Amino acid sequence: MGVAIVSLATHTVLIPFPVKAKLEGIYTPFVDSVHETVHPNFFRPLDESLFPTSPVILEANDARASGERLLSRRRSSIAGEPEIGGNRYELQATYDACLQVGQFSRARALAHRLGELYPPNSPALVAIFNQYLRRVTSDLTLGQRTDGVESVEGWIENDMKKAGVRADPMTYALTIKAALHRLSGSRRDRTVRRYWNMVKELELESEVAGLHNILTDYDLGTISEICPMELDTEDLDEYLPEASGEDRAEEIRETQGSQQPNTESADLHIREIDQKGEGMKALKKTLSMFSSMKDTLEDTLSSTDTNTVEGAEQRQKERQIRLERDALDSSIERWRKDHETLQRLHTASDRQIKSLGTYLFRWQQILAQRLKEEIALCEAADTEQEPNYGTTDRREYGPFLRLVNPDQLAALTILTVFQRFSRSGSTHPMRLSHVVTSVSRAVEAEAFAEILSNNLRQKYGPRAKDHMVTKSINRLAKIGLLSRNKVNVDKIRKLWRNQDHYLTSKIQSWPVTIHAKVGAALCSHLLEAAKITIYKEDPKTGKHLSNVEPVFQRMVRYEHGKRRAYIAIHPIMVEKLAVEPPSGLIAKQVPMVVQPRPWTSFEDGGYLTSAAGFLRIKNGEVSQKKYAEAAMERGDLQGYFDGLNVLGETGWRINSDVFQVMREAWNTGDAVANIAPENPQIELPPRPANSDMMMYRRWSREVVRLENARAGLHSERCFQNFQLEIAKTFLNETFYLPHNIDFRGRAYPIPPYFHQMCADHVRGLLLFAEGRKLGETGLRWLKIHLANVYGYDKASLTEREAFADDHLDDIKDSTDNPLGGKRWWLEAEDPWQCLATSFELRKAIESPDPTKFVSHIPVHQDGSCNGLQHYAALGGDIEGAQQVNLEPSDRPSDVYTGVAELVKAQIEQDLEKGDKNAKLLHGKISRKIVKTTVMTNVYGVTFLGAMRQVRKRLDELHPELGPTSIILSAYVARKIFHALGTLFSGAHGIQYWLGDCANRINTSLTPEQLDHISQSFEFDFDNRKDVKKPSAKIAASLKNVAFRCSVTWTTPLKLPVVQPYRDSKIRKIKTKLQTMHISTPTLLDNVNKRKQLQGFPPNFIHSLDATHMMLSAVKCKQMGMTFSAVHDSFWTHAADVDRMNQALRSEFIRMHSEDVVGRLAAEFKARFGNNLYQATIPRGTDLASKILKCRGDLALARGLRQGDPQFKLYEAIVEHKRQKLLRSSDPKQREEGSAMVTPASIFEADGQGDNSLSITNSLGETAIGHIPQVTSKETLKTALLNAQESAENVDLGQSILPGTDDQLESLNSSLLRDLKHTLNDATSSATNAMKEREAQKKQKQEKQKEKTGSSSLSLWLPLHFANVPKRGDWDVSRLRSSEYFFS
Repeated sequence: MGVAIVSLATHTVLIPFPVKAKLEGIYTPFVDSVHETVHPNFFRPLDESLFPTSPVILEANDARASGERLLSRRRSSIAGEPEIGGNRYELQATYDACLQVGQFSRARALAHRLGELYPPNSPALVAIFNQYLRRVTSDLTLGQRTDGVESVEGWIENDMKKAGVRADPMTYALTIKAALHRLSGSRRDRTVRRYWNMVKELELESEVAGLHNILTDYDLGTISEICPMELDTEDLDEYLPEASGEDRAEEIRETQGSQQPNTESADLHIREIDQKGEGMKALKKTLSMFSSMKDTLEDTLSSTDTNTVEGAEQRQKERQIRLERDALDSSIERWRKDHETLQRLHTASDRQIKSLGTYLFRWQQILAQRLKEEIALCEAADTEQEPNYGTTDRREYGPFLRLVNPDQLAALTILTVFQRFSRSGSTHPMRLSHVVTSVSRAVEAEAFAEILSNNLRQKYGPRAKDHMVTKSINRLAKIGLLSRNKVNVDKIRKLWRNQDHYLTSKIQSWPVTIHAKVGAALCSHLLEAAKITIYKEDPKTGKHLSNVEPVFQRMVRYEHGKRRAYIAIHPIMVEKLAVEPPSGLIAKQVPMVVQPRPWTSFEDGGYLTSAAGFLRIKNGEVSQKKYAEAAMERGDLQGYFDGLNVLGETGWRINSDVFQVMREAWNTGDAVANIAPENPQIELPPRPANSDMMMYRRWSREVVRLENARAGLHSERCFQNFQLEIAKTFLNETFYLPHNIDFRGRAYPIPPYFHQMCADHVRGLLLFAEGRKLGETGLRWLKIHLANVYGYDKASLTEREAFADDHLDDIKDSTDNPLGGKRWWLEAEDPWQCLATSFELRKAIESPDPTKFVSHIPVHQDGSCNGLQHYAALGGDIEGAQQVNLEPSDRPSDVYTGVAELVKAQIEQDLEKGDKNAKLLHGKISRKIVKTTVMTNVYGVTFLGAMRQVRKRLDELHPELGPTSIILSAYVARKIFHALGTLFSGAHGIQYWLGDCANRINTSLTPEQLDHISQSFEFDFDNRKDVKKPSAKIAASLKNVAFRCSVTWTTPLKLPVVQPYRDSKIRKIKTKLQTMHISTPTLLDNVNKRKQLQGFPPNFIHSLDATHMMLSAVKCKQMGMTFSAVHDSFWTHAADVDRMNQALRSEFIRMHSEDVVGRLAAEFKARFGNNLYQATIPRGTDLASKILKCRGDLALARGLRQGDPQFKLYEAIVEHKRQKLLRSSDPKQREEGSAMVTPASIFEADGQGDNSLSITNSLGETAIGHIPQVTSKETLKTALLNAQESAENVDLGQSILPGTDDQLESLNSSLLRDLKHTLNDATSSATNAMKEREAQKKQKQEKQKEKTGSSSLSLWLPLHFANVPKRGDWDVSRLRSSEYFFS
């Protein structure tokens, strides 16, 4: 067995697998006792094997394969073409854009330049050259080019040969296509015959003729006439039989037959917020496209029978495409109407303009004209013989501006900028670089949508590829182009998969340099175009004065000693945005009215014409996408595709009962459940009468806090207003939510505003579109669900069922008179979901036969602190398994209550000792106080983060504690961490092992790095006599000694995960607007070791819970269930809860029956085993003395000194050479390696292994149950000053070390005094604060350096990993009997 090493150039190399036994035991499918009913329309059974047979490993040793290699700018070899430079991503993006806009000459030059970055004839290079050929052939076929087939033949026989690219079936098919359509007579026949004979010689007839979307039936018939062959009359059966349309129609009618009655929109008025002015009018106009377009399509498709499934699907599909495609045009049209209305009223003065749309239309017209002129200048720059900076810049961004129509480009720029200000708070300036990037990303998405909307693939249904494969095979046999034994279905399918890449290919994702230049060009024109006339009255003369002022103002701020460019918006427009937020592009950000495109590749899925991407790339991590693409090529991502397709196929409808109550509550303007009040009763305290500065500052802070609270409620109500309008729009619709995944594999809905992961009021509005009869158990689960959403979820299932029975009167009152009755439902933990369940439960109970009642409400099954469940399963931790309901029991365990009880017990013990903190907290600790900290501790929360969380809860529940809550929060946080360490000892060990692995990986060098350094080092020393000072060559090599290995692993469902935490370099980019400094993540960046270390354990657990969700989704689909999820909360119909529970338990057992941690260790060994890492040992030992003596000998032999800068590098090179010799297949070389004496060989001979290392606590305070020992006053003051930060976020900040009880006691009085002074100095200058932080940082670094230098010795060792912690005795199969695992 071997490991597939997939390089960046996509070539494959096999190397011996170092842990063969570990990965050969592929999972044996678990035999599920559940009776499975396979859904008749299920697309494909999931591959039963979990974990890949070998991990995907990207190799970056080939300089040609490195996308980071920057080509210097030089004159093109093609006459008249500009200088071309940049890295592979920049060249590829420009190449694609040039092809799209028809700049073929420049595209040709770029193709040859790209050839310098790929191995000859690599698949990627072949694809690049075929991409050019496809576009040229398309233009020739459509008559859009005046040159003939010579351009195609010249491309194949000259350009491709020069670049070392051999023609493939796609190349020949395109060439023959061009000859058939552009030539005639004998010349056509000779050309076709010539290339078809080449195809025959290579035995590629079936592959070429199988490209149905290039060579049509007519084309193949013509080829048969020109090149006669023996006919084969054997017919083939259909490869994929199609389902009957009538059968599918009947199925849909059955599942949707019990939908809610149609609700007339005239009765659905939603009261607008008074402050909104005409803002919601714009929103309603945008959303009205959904209903108006329905009427338009009825007329357009009048000839189509919409009573059939095919007709209904076609109507909805056309509607969705138009909604996505026409969003920008609809915005422009809406602005134009506002402008025309103003003109009809003869209102020309800006002071009388009330609608924001009038301004936007005016600016859009000006900006569109400026962009047309700019594009003309870009075209002129392409022919400039003596380029300057301006023309060079335009050559770089010009092709990208031409991808979108100037009118739409102008509207898109305006909408993006104003939406960005509206979301972030228009009163605050924004970083100019952020605005520029937002604009360019919006343009990139629109360009892709434009290409995709014109794509031929849109003519076909979701299973088009399979049908086209079938059609290709059948027609090839029938027309006689295939001999009897040449039909190879797998080969044809693979060919279609490759062609599908071309059909759905978009412009290459734009790199940051392109984003900066395109965004800056657009923003610079917007800043010039957007102006407003300001009218003022002269206070002395009373005359009315007017002045034209720019809407946007640029400014400079200093942050951390650096200049930062900001952009602010004019106060007049701030007021406009406050009452009328922009509402364009909504159609691309709301649910779909048709099922999403199934995910079949990295970019192919989701919205019909809009780009979202299968994987959300964090921080621009390049390697994450490359690993995912390599895994996709191997077919490893099919499980994720299937899981996302299950989530996307789930249809939803709006709960009209809940909507009517919510609309009524909304229109009152009062706070109801989580609905924000329209006019919150927040009274500001009176201004202090005396001149006491301390009182004034307290008053000022309180006023700011209250104003922020008022603004927050207003913002929340605005957003809820938006969500209610969306719900109203979809009230009588079935809609769908496309999903994609983040880098860990967790699924998220793509529409950002309305989905199942939103707050309680949105979840309460959601129903499954497809209903299911309750059956024998559904009514019971409806009652249990009611208890769960009410908050009575820690009792037994029987008690929860009884809870609903005991509150039937309350349920009846809540549904009869939700807002005027007892309002029992408002006391629930999730009020709107409680109300929705009450409506459903009452209807079921009052129905003639509850077992036949068709229910649509989603019933949830939630995990018990799911992260700890995975840790307990990984470690076989019996105590932990009991706490998180993995172990069967009569009643559910609640880990939060368990921790709270342990904290109470510790406080009782301290109280007996007279502890003042314990006295203040006696009787005040509850489950709510500890819950957030327990939940986030498993995901890496720091002690400072835990302090903030606890303090927030203490202030909420016990405000009488006042300022002492900061002291008490540290005290309680320590108790919580101690309790967690007690309960989850097994998880504690695994978390530390994960952190130690990350620590070693992040301080290692790859063999490729060491080879490169070794070559430079040897060359330098062989050619220099003076070796006391490093030469420029050595100095450059020293810079390459950088730790670039990111922690990378593969999930059980075969997704490679690459942690995206790097210290990205700042690249200086000159743009039309200004010189910008933008972070440009590359594979050459050093990893951020702190974030890599602390992020790995929680990210690893997230990848496991994501795998479990995906497996459960596919399993439920196979069993015929409707499924949705919110991470570790799984949803289905009440009738199917028992079956879903068995399915998700079987999938959890399936995953954890394997040695997950052992496989991870084996993968790390395979992936990083040839690296060298920097270890440390204590000084003053015999081992340290031997190593120092060895170093002296090495230095003397080379003429170096141990203190020389290059010696440390030289030691790594020597050890690398020894390891290569030891791995050699030549016995003599292995013997030579064994004879070498290096610090690492001495360490190995010592025989103590890891016991000799200075093992540091790599995770710091982020580990489960970690209780640091030292604190400072500054720590606690920092916690107070930063208390406004979200306590829910995982804090990866600097290490915080809380103190002992005695230290905290001694700090009580002095801290409060210091706190008073700290608050007095809160308004001190940013400069002083910056200097203080820099001084503290420097002091810390010096102390660390001094400590390291005096107590430890570093050395290079072959990368190995500590032994996996011994697993406990708990058997995961016991989970099958646990009633409360998910409940």
